[in-house]
Amino acid sequence: MRVVLIFLFVLLSINAAVGRTSDLRQQLLECADKVGAWQIEYDVVSPGMKPGDKVIHRNVALRFPDKLFHWAGNVPYQSGQSWTDDVFQQRTVVTGEQYYWDFPRRRASTTRSCDRSTLFPGTLKRELLWEVLIWWPFTTDSNHQLSSESSTVEDVLRDDSYHFVESQEIVDGQLCYVLRRENVATLWFDCETPSIMRRREWYDLPGFSVWRAEMSDHYEVETGIFCPRKITWTGMRRNETEGKESPVIEFAALIVSAKFNESVPENLFDFPEPLPGHVESTDDGYKQIRPGANEYADSILGWVKTVAPPNRQTGLSRWELAFHTGLYCLAAVLSVRVGARWWKSRNGVVGDVKLQNT
Repeated sequence: MRVVLIFLFVLLSINAAVGRTSDLRQQLLECADKVGAWQIEYDVVSPGMKPGDKVIHRNVALRFPDKLFHWAGNVPYQSGQSWTDDVFQQRTVVTGEQYYWDFPRRRASTTRSCDRSTLFPGTLKRELLWEVLIWWPFTTDSNHQLSSESSTVEDVLRDDSYHFVESQEIVDGQLCYVLRRENVATLWFDCETPSIMRRREWYDLPGFSVWRAEMSDHYEVETGIFCPRKITWTGMRRNETEGKESPVIEFAALIVSAKFNESVPENLFDFPEPLPGHVESTDDGYKQIRPGANEYADSILGWVKTVAPPNRQTGLSRWELAFHTGLYCLAAVLSVRVGARWWKSRNGVVGDVKLQNT
């Protein structure tokens, strides 16, 4: 009889634990579903940065069901400059099965078709925010599997290979639920406010034994929606001699601003209007989308000098080299024409004045 009672107690405990973890998964998924759109701007900084070191600035947004916005630029640390002045800033917009990629200061862009398997073109799949924020306002039939393994937090919550462990652990002074897949990854969710994820670790990645992201200084943006002000990444390698991990790389993302749902503008995901002198890159070279007329001569000349000065020509492809050479010629011709018109009009005015005086 005693054995039967012990068996029933164990069975009830297991059922209760399974019920709690199932409820917790559902609760976290419901928290994520509160967000249909978000936009976050942040700066990437490193410890011990010196004036002149590059600070990466990114503006990232997603909107249900399949819209993406990503704008990135660099600015020298403590320079007082704006990242929008970066010659090599890049902007990407994905809407449905089309994506637009451009260099705003170069006035050059590319528009391509994309299917479910190429929804995130280029290096977008390695965006820092994808795997540390619990909100993912893409539909489940969109391609939000960024790798062969579960990647976003929503993917992990739906993955049966991840399990909540029985005990809780303390992270940054807060008691946390622990969701783990042995030898793969671990996620820590705040026990008091489960919609706050405080830490995530990945194990045995190429070059690192542990890759850790820690979220801190959370604040409530909207009811039930919490955003961290700081995300710290640390890459560690195992020291076989000492038998412990040692940090080899560390940097942080400092959140500049965060918007959710209605505060995210719909037109953010529109393809930008082409500027004067705008060209599009195709498989056959560059195609002019909007010409630069005489009245834009000064701005185009200034743009060419900024975008492709001689010391930046290294590494340009033959198409880029031909393109920028053509821009120099165009700017020179426009400048000559504008100067000739100005000189002609000035001499005409002077001649009229002389005639009047005589």
